[in-house]
Amino acid sequence: MSAEEEPKTVPTTWIIVAALTLPAIILGIYWVAQQTTTDIQEYNGFFFEHVPCEVGDCWETVVVSNVGEHSILFLHHPSEVEDILIERPAVERVLNLTRIADSGLWISFEDGVPGEVGQAAANIARITGERFYRIPTQAALYGRDVTCASGTDIRPVLFLTQEQTNRVYLNNNCIVVAAESAQEIMRVADAFSFHLLQIMR
Repeated sequence: MSAEEEPKTVPTTWIIVAALTLPAIILGIYWVAQQTTTDIQEYNGFFFEHVPCEVGDCWETVVVSNVGEHSILFLHHPSEVEDILIERPAVERVLNLTRIADSGLWISFEDGVPGEVGQAAANIARITGERFYRIPTQAALYGRDVTCASGTDIRPVLFLTQEQTNRVYLNNNCIVVAAESAQEIMRVADAFSFHLLQIMR
């Protein structure tokens, strides 16, 4: 060997392969990281996580009450139900029951309605009843057990029904949860629940 050895050089092919492979590896790692992150969105100071549930995809949030934290699932994100009219007197009527001794709430719908109506009633009852506000909440068939006229100052009737417009309004001692269809009643129930929890105002 001669005293002056030629320095070893990296073949140009390897430099080109490395230059093309490295960005692909970095993009692959970034893509995998994006797939494993959760979808969490903030709405009025509440954080909603997109999670799988029995009916497909749901939104989960944590709400604090006098008895602790509650993790609650909703079918819709609040931004998906902003178009539904929720009249404030209807919300206040329910919230005022928390301050009245011996108060209660009837949740009612007509016999023979689609299952979505019963599910919407159950979703509202989990907010008004033992789980959150602790207002004694009872289910009753509308027309057989109660009507809107059955409502009193300390025990109003919450009536789920079909009307021309998605909205919640107060009619004397009757809180009417109205939807255009059985499918829309779930959206209206979520919107009303968001207002009861003061996530939406």
